Amino acid sequence: MTDNDKVENPQLVDSHGMVLNNGPDVRPREASDAQLESLKTEIENLRRSVAAIAANAKSFGADKIELAIADVEETLKRNVFMSVGIAALIGYAWGRIK
Repeated sequence: MTDNDKVENPQLVDSHGMVLNNGPDVRPREASDAQLESLKTEIENLRRSVAAIAANAKSFGADKIELAIADVEETLKRNVFMSVGIAALIGYAWGRIK
């Protein structure tokens, strides 16, 4: 089998990566159906994986935001004068813009 044959006629595999029997006794339609079923299964597995990753990323992002907010609140409580100065500066800048 040459390299061109490998590109034009790739081996069909199932969802576990095992090569499907595509010998002379297997009809091309059956092999294609088996490959299609394997691809559908793999897509469903990927969909579940992406959903799990998205759920974890969402909770991770929310945790990071909550931690950052808590840090800012703690810093502002410890430095009351700096808090008042920042508020005054923001108020002044807001007033100048409007």
